Amino acid sequence: MTPVVLYGAATPDGARLCSGLLHALSKNGGALHVGGDRAGLSAPDGGCDFLVIESDRPMELNIPDGVIIFKSTLDHFANFTGPAIPEGFTAVVESCNAGALTLLRRSGATVITCGMASTDTMSLSSIAEQSGAVSLLREIRTLSGETVEARDIPVSYTPGLSEYGVLAACAVLLLAGRDPEHGYHL
Repeated sequence: MTPVVLYGAATPDGARLCSGLLHALSKNGGALHVGGDRAGLSAPDGGCDFLVIESDRPMELNIPDGVIIFKSTLDHFANFTGPAIPEGFTAVVESCNAGALTLLRRSGATVITCGMASTDTMSLSSIAEQSGAVSLLREIRTLSGETVEARDIPVSYTPGLSEYGVLAACAVLLLAGRDPEHGYHL
């Protein structure tokens, strides 16, 4: 099971990101979601390949590896000086999220930036109403240490998934070692 920690405030954008991510992961092996005062399984076939932990503040993570996705608002992280990103984890963040990027620079963590700049790790190269292509602009290492070369990945998705949601879901699937050869259905 791949742990995915979703850090950030419970804003409408954060809720939309979480909902979209859970929907995408449910189509790709299933997800158990734990956050706030609720927990639920989102898996049409009953499987569960992903554990999604949602928190508005830093947590002590005694887990060997996983993915941390930053929402756009980080209320409880402003004065945080501890290790928000444990060794073995990869962080996924929008390149416009200055607060998270500042925190990540101090941590020395492996980071996948998502946005529309050539300096980002992942970008949307084309987008339509329910499909597009995600560009992996440089190689990354999966959580198991395998290299994924730069490439375009065809994606299809349901309406309502934000651009960052598409990129973050693809990052999770890549980091979990899911083969992008035939694209991803989110």
